[in-house]
Amino acid sequence: MEQLVASGNLTFLEEALGIAPDPCLIFSSQGEALCWSEQAAQLLGLGDCLRPYRFSEGLSGGVFAPPAIKARFRSARASSQRSRIQLDSRHVEVLWRVSDFRGRRLLFAYLRRLEPDFSKQRHPLFSTLTMHRILESLPVAVVTYSLEGLITYYNQAAQRLYGWDATAKVGRPSPFPVASQDLFTMLESMGSDSPPLELCCRRPGPDKEMEVRLTVSPWMNPNGYLQGYLEITEDLSQMRSQERQLEISRRALVQMQKMEAVGRLAGAMAHDFNNLLVVVRCNSELQMASNRVETELMQEILEAGARGQELTQKLLTFARSSNRAYERFPLCHKLEMFRALLARAVRSRQCKLNFVIEPGPSPILVQGDVSQLENVFMNLVMNAADASSEGQQIEFKLTRREFPGDYLCRTGRLPPGSYAQISVSDHGCGMSAEQMDHLFEPFFTTKPEGNGLGLAAAYGVIAEHGGGIEVESRIQKGTTMRVFLPALAYVPEPSDAKPVALPSQQQTRVLLIEDLEHIRKLVTRILAKQGYQVVALASAEEAERFLEEATPLNLPTLVMSDVSLPGRNGLELAREVKQRFKIPVLLTSGYTSENACQEFPFLPKPFSPQELAGAIEKLKRDPQSV
Repeated sequence: MEQLVASGNLTFLEEALGIAPDPCLIFSSQGEALCWSEQAAQLLGLGDCLRPYRFSEGLSGGVFAPPAIKARFRSARASSQRSRIQLDSRHVEVLWRVSDFRGRRLLFAYLRRLEPDFSKQRHPLFSTLTMHRILESLPVAVVTYSLEGLITYYNQAAQRLYGWDATAKVGRPSPFPVASQDLFTMLESMGSDSPPLELCCRRPGPDKEMEVRLTVSPWMNPNGYLQGYLEITEDLSQMRSQERQLEISRRALVQMQKMEAVGRLAGAMAHDFNNLLVVVRCNSELQMASNRVETELMQEILEAGARGQELTQKLLTFARSSNRAYERFPLCHKLEMFRALLARAVRSRQCKLNFVIEPGPSPILVQGDVSQLENVFMNLVMNAADASSEGQQIEFKLTRREFPGDYLCRTGRLPPGSYAQISVSDHGCGMSAEQMDHLFEPFFTTKPEGNGLGLAAAYGVIAEHGGGIEVESRIQKGTTMRVFLPALAYVPEPSDAKPVALPSQQQTRVLLIEDLEHIRKLVTRILAKQGYQVVALASAEEAERFLEEATPLNLPTLVMSDVSLPGRNGLELAREVKQRFKIPVLLTSGYTSENACQEFPFLPKPFSPQELAGAIEKLKRDPQSV
């Protein structure tokens, strides 16, 4: 170093560095900092002095320390090298190059800043070209306000959301109450380290009022001083619409799963219906050929009809599309009624069903939608049958389960309490842990021809009922699915209820509208035997003419109509009869009509003479009964 100073070479280097376009430092092979340019001194915070010649060991993490410089000197002999260093919050790129200078080899370090120094800019951050492009491309509305509450900027998303022109609102107060000076004052008192304020409210849009989510925060300049406020607005109207569409799609998926299951059961059920028809037809022909009434034959006909009615009602209940209709019911009783349909579903897959209901001190009461829960149980049983080989057994078991504390299952935590546990177990192919992790995701399936929607729908139904699902499975060992439903406290019904005496049928005139002749004759015969005066018609149009021409003496006491009629349907007729003539109406149908059940008393087909008489008498006592 002393030789360079004595020879004047160091002075020459310093003059050369003074006109260098980039910050530069020069090091000797011993790691000494010989000199540096003024730009390098400002960048590194060294000041204007050129002494001492050695940097401290801790400067920039030792990058410029003598040992590091010696290592860099040796590695940079062959070619130039680049590296990056960080000085506080600044990033700098260093180009290292070894050159000969008047018989000596020196290491030159050229520095280049990798990011601009925003502290020297006089414009707000969003006024730079890059930030402006970023803000204009955002899908959410961004609005900035001055300290006085005046709008200083808004992006294109804000223009579309509020219907503003490009710059019409700049320099004006906010048109929304939420951007008032009171809110800005509260934000200012919070400080720059406080989290943004988030709130949901309604704001006027270009066409209609909309629901939005606001995020309001102080707008600080690069020096840390408050210069205004930033407001980000998200339109929730589209999200709410998507949620509604998702709910509609979910219901459609559930209905599709029901109909898929019904289609798979059609073959097995056709076999059962044919067996029932054999009993009905053969016994009826034998009865007609006999000269006397054969009680045994008639009993078999009645039993076959009852079994057919039960099977049909279960199928219709399972397949119908409905909104959630929650009711309290004993689960064991409903499952016993559903047992035959489950057995037929398993039998269609050449498997066997082991149906077990563990006895308890009291019935297990639950509250829910019977149709939706039956769909879940059918789906679990069909999945078990698909995973099993021919002849294997599937166990369907109901028992009570007590949770003393929170219980964690697939649908989340279940609070402590009493639950109905429905288990479906098979001995089939089983699943891996990875498959179980995705089991309840929509469109995930382990079946070659499955659509992956059944268990996703089941997950949603059980979660809506406040229950949970858990799964146990091992490859080639089988799978067990457990469904938990909250159990209600059982309150026994009083046993001292007395039968209510039925009013007399005399002077009760019934207007019957039924398009099928054999049913019309049958109902007329049943009501006539019980003392009612019956007028039977085949269409809604005939009934309207009869009512308009009727006198007070022959005006019917009540109307009984089928829902499905040619031309105008029975529900429309019932509404007109109720509004114009103030006559109570009893509707009937072979397929449950939800609107009819909600608006009018309803009697499903097929019905027995006792059920028909009971419905008529109930309607006489209470015209609004359902």
